[in-house]
Amino acid sequence: MKKKYLNKKWLAEDLTVEEQEAFDQIEGNELFKKIVEKAPAFSVSNFSQVKQFETIKDKLHPQNQYTKTRNWLTPMLRIAAVFVIAFGVYFLFFFNNSVNIETSIAEKRMIQLPDASEVTLNAVSEITYNEKTWADKRELTLDGEAFFVVAKGSTFDVNTSVGKVSVVGTQFNVLNRENFFEVNCFEGEVTLAFGKNSYKVLPGHVYRISNGKVSSEMVKNKRKPLWMTNTSYFKKVPFYQVIKEFERHYKIEVSIDLNDKNLVFTGGFTHGNLQEALEAITKPLNLTYSMVTPQKISLHHIDSE
Repeated sequence: MKKKYLNKKWLAEDLTVEEQEAFDQIEGNELFKKIVEKAPAFSVSNFSQVKQFETIKDKLHPQNQYTKTRNWLTPMLRIAAVFVIAFGVYFLFFFNNSVNIETSIAEKRMIQLPDASEVTLNAVSEITYNEKTWADKRELTLDGEAFFVVAKGSTFDVNTSVGKVSVVGTQFNVLNRENFFEVNCFEGEVTLAFGKNSYKVLPGHVYRISNGKVSSEMVKNKRKPLWMTNTSYFKKVPFYQVIKEFERHYKIEVSIDLNDKNLVFTGGFTHGNLQEALEAITKPLNLTYSMVTPQKISLHHIDSE
């Protein structure tokens, strides 16, 4: 989830449970919370008065003049408080050494981390990490999908809204999208922490968490995920997740007219040819498609035509 979007919703006290978990994992948000919590302290009523000053003030100024002076100072002090808070928020977001990298629709991007570890982001994905503290704590937050090639060293943590993936030096893929989470280990060993449970993911193993349920299976892994070679592949994945991934690689909206909401899909599609990709996801499920507009496609059962 986007950091700015979560911060705005937190200030409006409008976060869902899932969004609150994602917000709590954003680097630097503890300081942000403290700044906002301290804001009420910037009030005229909290300023103390020195007794000697009160005595001199009574002699030099009539009561009504002091009242006018105080009334004039009150809004000025409030304005000063606003500037102090604004400066604190500005400092938090622009000078806390937090690095945020995002990809857009149909974009893939490889990033080299400070320790020479590599992260390749799939389309519509995001990572955030602290460059200043990286040498002492290799930790980042992921929203979306990424393939990691981790240099050997201290523990390397990938935080998500679902759970935490920890490794030392290995190659693995993490998918974290809307009620669906998957870890696929390609080399070494991965530890997945989910709630109070912990799972070891070995090469060739895939762990999935869908709607809170954990499952695992063995797969024949290649050297890297297929999406890195412009092919998305799925095995027993809810069909709505397939459609969401399809939309991330093609700038098009897909509407579905299906009776079976629990439909699962095994197969894949390429990222370079829209028509071939549509046929690849529709034919195995006896579906067809129609172009509603150049930017919108409708899927439905063949027998419903």
